[in-house]
Amino acid sequence: METVSFLKAMSASFDEMRAANELVDMVLVFGEVRLACHKVVLASSSDYFRRMFSCGLRESQSDEVVMKEMDAETGRLLVQYLYTGKIDITEENAQNLLSASNMLLLTDLEIASEKFLCEHIQPSNCVSLLNLSHLYELKDLIKRSQHFVAEQWTKVSDESIIDLKEEDFIEILEAHDSHEGKFIRLQRWVKANEEREQRFMDLMQLVDLPGCSKNFIRDIARDEELLNNTRGMQLIQKALKRVKITLHHEAIRIPSSPFRSESRSSPVRCHNLRWQLVVIRTSGWEDKLDVTIVCQSTETTRWSCRVNYEVRVWSHSPRRALLTKRGRYVFGPNQISLRLPQSVYGRTQEYGHGNEPFIVYRRTQMHGPIIVEVNIEEAG
Repeated sequence: METVSFLKAMSASFDEMRAANELVDMVLVFGEVRLACHKVVLASSSDYFRRMFSCGLRESQSDEVVMKEMDAETGRLLVQYLYTGKIDITEENAQNLLSASNMLLLTDLEIASEKFLCEHIQPSNCVSLLNLSHLYELKDLIKRSQHFVAEQWTKVSDESIIDLKEEDFIEILEAHDSHEGKFIRLQRWVKANEEREQRFMDLMQLVDLPGCSKNFIRDIARDEELLNNTRGMQLIQKALKRVKITLHHEAIRIPSSPFRSESRSSPVRCHNLRWQLVVIRTSGWEDKLDVTIVCQSTETTRWSCRVNYEVRVWSHSPRRALLTKRGRYVFGPNQISLRLPQSVYGRTQEYGHGNEPFIVYRRTQMHGPIIVEVNIEEAG
């Protein structure tokens, strides 16, 4: 007889003996339910019972063990599992089985229960499962539950939001892309429990308020009572004054060799500053591209604006990235333009004049219109 078949037959035989009350030597008590069992079977299936019966504990001398932490139905399922290795996990019993398997050191059952719960996360149980997963340090269930809450935020009830712990809320907030969405979520989490209101300003550091639209700041953020304080007003004022723009331009005209073509983007105004892109394309033995950012102020007094910039250039058709550059620059009365640092494309080598490198594009890359986009954000 094969080993597996022998073990199955022995398991079935023990279960039949338990049902017939044959040679049982102890009783597990689950509330009002008493289940007669064999110590040797319990000890061989669970390290919890093995230690209990072999380490001289009081229970090892008793014919009866009271399982106070488990209800009767969970007890029946566990005894069946300890004898047969079989169990039916359902939405109704999964959490109880997870708790019991953790207590009884039943690793395989704990893993199976966690997997089942990961596959049955819903708006009604996502927060409770998240809290439960922390209790038993279940990494997969923690990750899945946090992701579910983040993705299904609007479907999670206010009652569940009340139970959402701050450390989980921070993880969920940081995973969200939209800063306007972050602000709305922060409002809801704080207002679910009055005791959290004192945490609002500290958690606002996770929200890039200047990254929100001006209309959002004026219509939503400025009306938030929890921002109605000195620190909050400073955040709002700074956000409304901060420069954050995108300059987009399609250089459609293609110069006929060996000529030079210059085009400008539509100007963009932000506060007292006027921004514009100047794109110069030169045809000859090689096609060259020169991109310059121009910033002018309506103020007559001294002014300055420190910015972080990112320039991206694509070929128009097929759409393909040709260049991405990032840097920092300070605009002012004597520095109203910035010629962006550039590199050579087509091969890895770079060319340049002194301290001013430029990009040389092969005709295979520069044939046809190009798209230039520059993102500018005021630096702190």
